[in-house]
Amino acid sequence: MESNITVYAGWEKIAEFPYTDVTSDEWFFDDVRYVWDNGLIDGVTEDAFEPEANVTRAVLIEALWRAESRPEAESAGLFTDVAEDNVFAGAIAWAKKTGIANGYDDGRFGIDDVVTREQTAAFLYRYAQYKKMDVSVGEDTNILSFDDIDTASEYAIPALCWACGADILRGDGNGCLRSADTVTRAELSAQLNRLIEAAR
Repeated sequence: MESNITVYAGWEKIAEFPYTDVTSDEWFFDDVRYVWDNGLIDGVTEDAFEPEANVTRAVLIEALWRAESRPEAESAGLFTDVAEDNVFAGAIAWAKKTGIANGYDDGRFGIDDVVTREQTAAFLYRYAQYKKMDVSVGEDTNILSFDDIDTASEYAIPALCWACGADILRGDGNGCLRSADTVTRAELSAQLNRLIEAAR
């Protein structure tokens, strides 16, 4: 007597891309997919990424910390606005320890402050230095061609030169760098994709 045996293939279930507000025809689709695949930036809800929303200092630092596999660092007494049990405390402690991020003169980190494009460039520049990437490309990069370069802060010029020279940061297509504009979650996703892949 023959027996009937049912064999089930042991395929690993692949998670489906969850964000309904990020479609495949958007310029940032691959970048958001990258940060989702690599667990760098969480969605705002289970099915919404909110690509046009602003980025806070905490979210940016957490993304870099996650890219480094969440290393531990002492988080007690960090900043006046970062409690030891704050969800971002570990990331901020690591960023302070590595010199990637510092707080304000008044003792705050500015955990919920949104970041500008030049501030983001500065954070990513210090991360690149931490990763011992060659940042000398910035020495030969001329950003004076941007129509609005006079609005950039002096402290950010080296970081902006590097970010533009390394193709981490791009102009808006109209001849402007928009260094003082806030960074969107889509823009940060693109910058992280370019930077982290370049660091591999």
